[in-house]
Amino acid sequence: MEQNENTQELEKDMKIIIEKITGVKQPEGRSDYFDDNSIFSDLINKGQEIISGTTEFNGKTYKNIKQKGSDWCGIACATIVINGYGGYNLTQDEIYARYRNANGNYLWRQAISDYIGGGDYGYDIPNGIIKQLNAGKPTIIHITPNNGVYKTSGGHFVVLLGIREKDGDLQFNVSDVGGNYIGRGRNGWVSSKIVLKYCDKYVI
Repeated sequence: MEQNENTQELEKDMKIIIEKITGVKQPEGRSDYFDDNSIFSDLINKGQEIISGTTEFNGKTYKNIKQKGSDWCGIACATIVINGYGGYNLTQDEIYARYRNANGNYLWRQAISDYIGGGDYGYDIPNGIIKQLNAGKPTIIHITPNNGVYKTSGGHFVVLLGIREKDGDLQFNVSDVGGNYIGRGRNGWVSSKIVLKYCDKYVI
């Protein structure tokens, strides 16, 4: 079927639609949107709610930002949480400069501990994540590396800002600082089934 001319044309048309909705250029070859029907149908049929700039939860305003480069996802997530939840106005560069040890490692969880408390890893999935979100606390989660869908050599961090139930589906509001993993170039509501499938720990 992949070699069928009509199927190939359909894929091209669908990629154009996806690029217009997400603003993300699709790679050459077969897109994994077509391999994960839940993501594809949610995107096309339901229409993801796209959040640009800022979003508010529980009286706090969060600015959705992108990581600056490779391995900066944790720093970017920490920046979103510290600023939004704690009311600070830090930049990724400031956290990087203040919390980089002699080996060049990024101690961004220590920044969370210093500014708003917490910063340890939790593994009570999904109960711990849901409990934190229901309490109004944004939650940074880790996506497992090389899981077959999200091809990250060292894993990836994203922020969950809110929680809701819609049409019988429990959803998380995702701020994906990398822009091409769970959020697929978007920041918005994503089914918890998709999020939790690739999550192995979170920040308490």
